[in-house]
Amino acid sequence: MWYAKKPLPGAAPSPEFSFSRVPDPEITVAADSERLNESVPFPDPAPKTSKGTPARSVDLQALMTPTVEEPESTPENEPDQLQETSEPAKTAALPAEEQGALVGGSVTANLGFWSAGPYLLVSQWSTEASDKLQDTLATNILQALGQTEINDRQNLQWPVFRSPRIPGNSAKDFQSVLNRLVSSHTGKSIILLGVLGDESEERRSDLLRALLSETALDFEHSLAALSANPAHKRGLWNALKARFSG
Repeated sequence: MWYAKKPLPGAAPSPEFSFSRVPDPEITVAADSERLNESVPFPDPAPKTSKGTPARSVDLQALMTPTVEEPESTPENEPDQLQETSEPAKTAALPAEEQGALVGGSVTANLGFWSAGPYLLVSQWSTEASDKLQDTLATNILQALGQTEINDRQNLQWPVFRSPRIPGNSAKDFQSVLNRLVSSHTGKSIILLGVLGDESEERRSDLLRALLSETALDFEHSLAALSANPAHKRGLWNALKARFSG
């Protein structure tokens, strides 16, 4: 601590400092030494268990992490997830013939329908070719048959659902939907262009029973195939003239 011997310029005078207030260093040191010599009682150490861990610490840990007995795994209390995932495993283990029977009967078809006068044009619809191009070709074919008023295209895409296991997605359901669609065009001459060409002849005849009974021309190439090959166009034109001329 310092004390100004002279007043600073512009500062108020400091009060007189009395050095009598400073304690005697010898008295202070003696008092401190007497305090250090006093015995300070310390608490008794906590009782230890047989493993050398304080008993209180063990009790706290037991309260914080209670132990719960887990039931033994038995077939009666197995989780539901294991029971649910066991069914696909059974299906995968079936022989190829049984799997085919389980998923069999599925149909993949995408058909376009154009109606004009006494004709109904049905073609396999392609998602890779332009919609406008296929509509234009269908219109030109029907106009070549003398039709000027052509109704808007209708589409039948199958399966309705992705999974063949869902009810209403079988081959019989496809036949039922196709029958209802064709029944509104009863008496018309049907022209097929590449319809279900990937199916076997026997299966195709069964699936298209409603169409084939009224089919006037069954051509093997679709509208998309006609647009890519001029030879297919000439072949269709010759078939149309042979069937509908005169």
